[in-house]
Amino acid sequence: MRTDADGNITFNSSFGKLWLMFTAFMFLLCVIFFVWAYVTHTDTTLLIIGGLLFLLSGVIIIAFVRSIKYVFEEDGIRFPLTWLLWGFSLEEFIPYARITRFYETREFTGLVHGASMDKIWIEFMNSSGKKDGFALSPKNKQLFISELTKRTGLSISDKPI
Repeated sequence: MRTDADGNITFNSSFGKLWLMFTAFMFLLCVIFFVWAYVTHTDTTLLIIGGLLFLLSGVIIIAFVRSIKYVFEEDGIRFPLTWLLWGFSLEEFIPYARITRFYETREFTGLVHGASMDKIWIEFMNSSGKKDGFALSPKNKQLFISELTKRTGLSISDKPI
């Protein structure tokens, strides 16, 4: 957690066993590929291309996951995803007034904001007036919940409805 000059508080995302298992699986695939290529006497060019593709996919995954941050601004929460290598940027902004409730969950909700299985599910009313929600996995979950409670005036719910 860090605070900038404007008073915005930034939380980094945490990464759980799911990402660790995914990384281990990718490494295992790489080992299997190289053993297969060695046993079948595959051309060296194919080995180099396979290795480079593996490294490139690892860089992309790490760059994406490390860029997940949650920023408490004056009037809402911003979720910028920035890839420094290519200048790609995507943002979500949810005003505090639209947040209807939040609770802790361990359900699989995707890998983007919920990089860990220990997440916070936030429900809100979208711009169309329909109920929507997303999962977050901040590093310091209890401090994040405390800040969210302070800014929204809501308390954490026990279970999903």
